[in-house]
Amino acid sequence: MKGNFKEARKHAGLSQDDAARALGIPSRTFGSWERGEREISAVDAMRIADIYGCSLDYLAGRISWEEERALARKKRVIGSFDALTDRAQKMLVDYCAVLLGNPDCRKDPHGE
Repeated sequence: MKGNFKEARKHAGLSQDDAARALGIPSRTFGSWERGEREISAVDAMRIADIYGCSLDYLAGRISWEEERALARKKRVIGSFDALTDRAQKMLVDYCAVLLGNPDCRKDPHGE
């Protein structure tokens, strides 16, 4: 798996030795995965994604770093919403509906 393997490790602030130690594998094995010289199992890829705090899609090179960060932000928002009580969720949804009824609030400041 070449993908974003090395970049993901660097974003996580880990050396190859640190990552190999966290996985309990030899550094040589880890290096061969990172260079794409040796195939990695799905289980090991999932463990690495967990250690790095990234998605498998980013690790495999299917999405960019920017897309990865955008997905992480969306997950945090959803997690925050899910942590609210049912009553608070309803109040927030109602408030958003009011804002969306205001033409000035319909404009996305991020252009999305």
